[in-house]
Amino acid sequence: MSAMKTDGVHVCQLHHNEDELTHNVARYVKEGLGLGSAVVVVAGDKRRHSLDRFLAANAFGERATRLLTVIDSRILLARFMRGDKPDRGRFRDALCPLLDKAIASGKGLPRVYGEMVNDLWHGGNPAGAILLERYWNELLQEYEFSL
Repeated sequence: MSAMKTDGVHVCQLHHNEDELTHNVARYVKEGLGLGSAVVVVAGDKRRHSLDRFLAANAFGERATRLLTVIDSRILLARFMRGDKPDRGRFRDALCPLLDKAIASGKGLPRVYGEMVNDLWHGGNPAGAILLERYWNELLQEYEFSL
């Protein structure tokens, strides 16, 4: 992911396997924390546990730990889904405070990694996934962050 300029844009990465994606997410997080940027990770159990192991192995300092927010993607999705569609107002109510905190706590451009669109798509809800992508892109028009 870091080979591309991602400042303020929405990047989607295709990958060959879960290990490759996990490695790239860990690198994205590590680079962001190394720059002093806040990082928000919204992921499922497997990726969160892998990231926990990576962070423990790389001994990030207290400041870096304060810059990192890790959230269960299913829990966050449940906060703004109405039936099979994401609700725009609830999405904003859930995400805007996270972005505000990330912007205030770090230096430079905050980084966000999320799996909620993937969760919806692979859960058989492509219409919900597409709508959620639209909401993320709307936030990118209002906030400066790398997604």
